[in-house]
Order: sequence, then structure tokens, then C-alpha cells
Amino acid sequence: MNRGKQPLSKTMGKKVQKDVKKTIREIRNGPKSTSEKETLSSILKKQPSKKATIEKHHLDSLERSMQRKKAKASTKQSKRSSPRDAIVNSEPDHIHAEGTRWIKTLSKQQKATRIISTKHSSKLK
Repeated sequence: MNRGKQPLSKTMGKKVQKDVKKTIREIRNGPKSTSEKETLSSILKKQPSKKATIEKHHLDSLERSMQRKKAKASTKQSKRSSPRDAIVNSEPDHIHAEGTRWIKTLSKQQKATRIISTKHSSKLK
């Protein structure tokens, strides 16, 4: 019933005391800045130089390009339609006559080219 009158736990009491002491210190010490006027030199120090901004832009563009390259390299690629290097130890389920890159021996390659050429010549007639 009277939950509001129950004492605080030790951790909550410590946190409250710490906050009270902190606010008292801030009130006693006052604001940290001694002068409210900003001089011209202090304003200029806040502004980065032109060379620094140019270098920052170069670094940002370099970082973006590196992120693009990393993302491109980490993406999964298909074994069959990859524009990059072929996967050496993997063969497809069905070898077509035109898929000579998957055929190992020279005799099989010649046989495949012969079949293709006969099909091509029969279409021309």
C-alpha cells in the first residue's frame, strides 16, 4: 500500500547522492568558459584549411572504393555464370557439346567440335 514510503535500495541511494553532489559542484564552479566573446583566431581554428578538406575528400573516396571492392569480393558467385576465373575442381551435372571448358581430354574436345560443326553444316544446307 505505502510503496512510496519504502526506503531506496543501496545502489539507487548511491546514484541519487552522486547526482546531487555533481549538481552542487556544477553550481559552485559556474560555467567553465571565462569569456563569452569568440576571437577571430578561435573561429578560424575551428574551420579546417582548404588542403585538409581536400585530403579528407580524397580519403573518403578511397574508403568508399575500398568498401565497394571488399563487398564485390565477398559476394557469392555462381559456379556456371561467373565472369571471373572458372572453378577448377567442379564439373556441371550435364556437359553440353558447346561446353568445352569442362571437357578434360583433347579427344573429347575434338569430338565435341566435330559434332558442333556437323550440326552447323546441316543447318546451312
